[in-house]
Amino acid sequence: MRALRAAALLLLAAGSAVAQDTVEKGAKVFRQAGCIACHKVNGQGGPSGPDLTRIGAVRTEQAWLRSFLKDPAAVVPGSRMPPFDDLTEDEVRSLTAYLLSLK
Repeated sequence: MRALRAAALLLLAAGSAVAQDTVEKGAKVFRQAGCIACHKVNGQGGPSGPDLTRIGAVRTEQAWLRSFLKDPAAVVPGSRMPPFDDLTEDEVRSLTAYLLSLK
C-alpha cells in the first residue's frame, strides 16, 4: 500500500512539474506574441485590452479560451483582438495554461 501511495505521489509531482513548465512556456508566448502590448498582467502591459491579471478566476473553461485565442471574432463577435492563427498547437496550449494560472 505504501508503494502504491509513493508511486501516486511521484506521478502527481511529475505532473505538477510538467504543468509548471507549460505555464512558463505560456508566459513566454504571451510576451513573444505581443499580448503584453494590449493586455496588463499584474500592472504591466498595455491599456487597450482587458486586464488579464485574474483571467484564470473568471474564465475557467480551457476549450473556450483556446478557441478564443485561435479566432476571437468567431467566439465573441465584434472582438477587436486579432486571431493568433500563426501560433502552433503547443503554443496555444501553453498560452492557455498560462492564462488559466492567472488567479
